[in-house]
Amino acid sequence: MHPGSTRAAACALELMASASMTAALAVRPAVPVLASQLTAAVAELGSGAAATAAVDRDAALLEAAQLAAPFGAMAGWGYELQDCLTEAGVGSVLLQLLLTTIECAADRASPAVDAVAQVAAGDVALQAQLALLQPGPDPPEVHCCSTALWAVGMLIRDRGDAIASLVAQPALLAGLRRVLLAPTPYPELLRGVAWLVAFCSSVDWPAVIKHLVDDGGLLPGLLLSSMRVARYAAILNGDDPILEEAAKPLHRTLLPLLLAAANIAADPGHTLRVLAELQAPRPLPPGLTATAMQMLLACLQGNVPHRRIHASAAGLMAALAGGARRAGPVEVDVLRKALAEAGVTPVLVELLRGRSMDLRREAAAALAVMTEGAVECDDSRLGRLAMLRTLGVSGKEDQQRVLAAFIDLLRSSIPDAVHAALRFVAVVLRELKGARRLVEELDGIDALEAAQEGRSGLDAPSLQAWAQELVDEYYGIDCEDQEEEDDDDELRETIKYGQDG
Repeated sequence: MHPGSTRAAACALELMASASMTAALAVRPAVPVLASQLTAAVAELGSGAAATAAVDRDAALLEAAQLAAPFGAMAGWGYELQDCLTEAGVGSVLLQLLLTTIECAADRASPAVDAVAQVAAGDVALQAQLALLQPGPDPPEVHCCSTALWAVGMLIRDRGDAIASLVAQPALLAGLRRVLLAPTPYPELLRGVAWLVAFCSSVDWPAVIKHLVDDGGLLPGLLLSSMRVARYAAILNGDDPILEEAAKPLHRTLLPLLLAAANIAADPGHTLRVLAELQAPRPLPPGLTATAMQMLLACLQGNVPHRRIHASAAGLMAALAGGARRAGPVEVDVLRKALAEAGVTPVLVELLRGRSMDLRREAAAALAVMTEGAVECDDSRLGRLAMLRTLGVSGKEDQQRVLAAFIDLLRSSIPDAVHAALRFVAVVLRELKGARRLVEELDGIDALEAAQEGRSGLDAPSLQAWAQELVDEYYGIDCEDQEEEDDDDELRETIKYGQDG
């Protein structure tokens, strides 16, 4: 078959497989032929036969990319088609295509990204670079490698065994690291690497995280790439249509970079490692140093004007909190101190009190988990009380309106938001004397009952039962005598304080 005909047929199959799962299932009879053709194309690229002329190699790369694309489209529909492709041996040939192209692709500098990097370095004004910012087609090796990254990611997504086998490949980890550390890679290539790392790190397998971080050394590159992309995206902030279009690939790239870092941070064995890497100074030309923590703070504060990026930065903080909680009280205290010193905690409070539910939900998760701490450890109570003081919550007042914001989230229909709110309110009621009255004054009883009854559309039986338990435990009939005892204790403490004064 003529190369042009092969590409046209593969393109038609890709479009068909992308349309619906039913259509993708109909493509299955073509899998053996596609796999055989892709195997031959990869062998040709690997042997150097296509290097005799630049045009021939470019054509071979584009053909290989198109042959791989239907597999990515099919695998995206889930387990049944993933199994079909795996049984046909597609995984190994896609990996070989990726390994064959990733080094050359990593060495190619994006003219658009390089143009922004020159502005960031102070070498040239932004207006002088506008012509270079307009995106063009990626080089064939970059396009081919990006397609292979996507197809491999779709094939192993949510498959723990497949992921464990993939991350045990030293050559793959070396290639991924090379792209992450490249100064100005093409955004689509970096995005593909970031998504593959995000898919791999999403499984709760400590051995996988160990391969990615300890063996592969990907964490510094993830954070350095995030810093660069966030910096360049902030530079392109503006109303000019050229700037808006040039920023879009950077936004799409930063999101999976932050997600991959969050997945690693959530692993309790690596939480403090991620925190240390976030605090480590890294070189940014010309002669500047900065930390990834500063980058995250800037994202939280809106320096990159993209709501999903704000939420992803907050999600990374929530992941750190979750990992620290699973690790133990020492790790929780270290994280509390680090985020407070970096100025992150007050920014999370601002997001919690804001209007965007995406941001409120992530900020609430981070603050609630940091407040709750490692609850199974008795010695973490002092840390919880200290965190509540930091947030301005006592048994008598809610200085920063943090408790009020959490109570408001109880009326949400989003389970994650309600979960964080219940977690925080439960800690307040359990740990602070007088908190029952404060929660009641903030209309917390009605909010708990709203969550319990699902008035806002909440459909989460376990959370609704938890809300009912809190109402029964702290506001039931049996609680009236205890409340009177608390009032007597408070009066005695007030009299004693007056006498001591």
